[in-house]
Amino acid sequence: MIFKTSAQHRYIIDAQTPITIKENTLYFPGWSLQSNYRSIPIYPGERGVINAMLPKGLQYIGLTYEDIPLYKTSKAISIGIIFSLVTFLSGSTLLEKIRKK
Repeated sequence: MIFKTSAQHRYIIDAQTPITIKENTLYFPGWSLQSNYRSIPIYPGERGVINAMLPKGLQYIGLTYEDIPLYKTSKAISIGIIFSLVTFLSGSTLLEKIRKK
C-alpha cells in the first residue's frame, strides 16, 4: 500500500498471473478502480467487499470514492436549506430587535 484515506486507496501490485483482488472496503456506488490509469470494473464480493479482476504485470492501482450525482444534489439542497434557515432566523431576530426599540 502506498497511500490510504477514507476516499482514496493507492497500491502497487506485481502480479505474475491474472488475479482477483479483494479490497477490504465495502462496495458502494461511487467507488471506481483504475489500473495504470485505465478503468477496471469492480463488483461486490463475499460480505460486500470490493473485488476486481486484474491482468498480470506491474500495476499502479487507484481506488477512489466520489459521490454519485444524486448525493451531490442532496448535499447541495441540504446546504441551501440550512443557509435559508440561518438567513431567515437571523433576519427575524434582527426584526424583533428593531421592533423593541
